[in-house]
Amino acid sequence: MPKRPPIPPAVRREVIERSGHICEHPTCRWDAKEMDHIIPVALNGESTADNLQHLCKFHHYQKTHTRGGDRTKIRKVSSIAEKKPVIKQGEIPIQRAIFDYLDGLRLNGKKIRFWRTNATGPGRRKGFKANIGMPDIMGVIKGKFIAIEVKKPDGEPSLEQFEAEYQIAYAEGECYIVDNLDSVKQLIEAML
Repeated sequence: MPKRPPIPPAVRREVIERSGHICEHPTCRWDAKEMDHIIPVALNGESTADNLQHLCKFHHYQKTHTRGGDRTKIRKVSSIAEKKPVIKQGEIPIQRAIFDYLDGLRLNGKKIRFWRTNATGPGRRKGFKANIGMPDIMGVIKGKFIAIEVKKPDGEPSLEQFEAEYQIAYAEGECYIVDNLDSVKQLIEAML
């Protein structure tokens, strides 16, 4: 099998500069480590800035190897990709703000239902298998399953949370890892 030609350094720098070293998945804010061809080289995809996206290892693997998944462009919308200043806070205030927002949409007649999941609650202490890694918030928007994992601005998902995100995407649901209310607003408003 012939070896793939390397990505030209100038093109690599352009893609890294565009991404700001952040994964170009719409909701991911983790460090991008891998270059991904939107149209694979095996299908005559070229190593140009327009055909490359900078992804974290998880989203590169998910995009490349998920059966039935979207194997095309997953680049961020620039408004979601903008970095926000980091404010030290826990996950609970962010979750409450998200629930207030979602409840307001529901009360205003939007076809939206969400609930809080609890992976470490009483069932775990009684010896039942808890759903460790499941997203904090799950729901349905217009018949589409949505899951939201809330992290502190400086927090990172656990391996179990990455696995849950993968399983939800495999089942054709949508899972997002967020660290602020504005990201959720942009995502939800795009779906309504």
